[in-house]
Amino acid sequence: MSLKSSATHAQKGARLYGKAVNFRWQGTWELVQQLGLSITPHSDASHGWGYTWQNRDWVGPFTTPSAALHAAFTEALLALKFRSAAPFTQQAGELWRFNGQEEGWTRIGGVGTEDDEEAAVLASAYAFSTALDTLRGIETSEIMIPGPHERWEQALRVGYQASSDLENRLDSWQDELEMHHEREGRAENALLDEEGE
Repeated sequence: MSLKSSATHAQKGARLYGKAVNFRWQGTWELVQQLGLSITPHSDASHGWGYTWQNRDWVGPFTTPSAALHAAFTEALLALKFRSAAPFTQQAGELWRFNGQEEGWTRIGGVGTEDDEEAAVLASAYAFSTALDTLRGIETSEIMIPGPHERWEQALRVGYQASSDLENRLDSWQDELEMHHEREGRAENALLDEEGE
C-alpha cells in the first residue's frame, strides 16, 4: 500500500470515526500521521480497527481506534527494547554469531572480523538477499521521497558490495577447483609413471 493510499485510507477512517472523536484525539491523530502511523478501520467494519506503520502490513483487528493506537506504540516500544538489549549496534548486512557466555557475540565477515570463510559467504548472501528485499519493498513512486530514498540508496550500496564479495569468492573457489583438478592429473601421471617402471 502506498503512502498516499495509506493516508487516504487513514482519512476515511478518521471521517468514519469523526462523530465520536474529540478535539484532543484529532490532535493526536495528526501527530500519529506525521510519525508514519495510520489507524484505519478494516474494509469490513464489523472487523474493527487496525494500524499500519509505513510500508508494513495492516495489524488488527482491535475494538477501537484507541486500542489500535495503543497496540501500535506497544509494538514500537518492544522493538526499541529488543534493539537496545543487543550487545552491539547492527548495521545493514552485518551478521553476528553467539559463541556462548564466555566468548559472547562475534561479528562474521568483513574487515577486521573473524576469518571464517563459510560464515563470511553466508553473511554476504544474507546481506545481498536483505538488500534485494528492501529494494523490492519500495514502490517506484517512493524512490525519490526522503526516507524511502535513503533506504533505497543504502540497499543499493549493500547489495552491490555483497554481490562483489560473492563474485570474488566464487572466482577464488573456481581457481582453487581448477588447481585441485590439476593435482588429480599429476597424481594420475605419477601412478602411470610408477606402473611403467
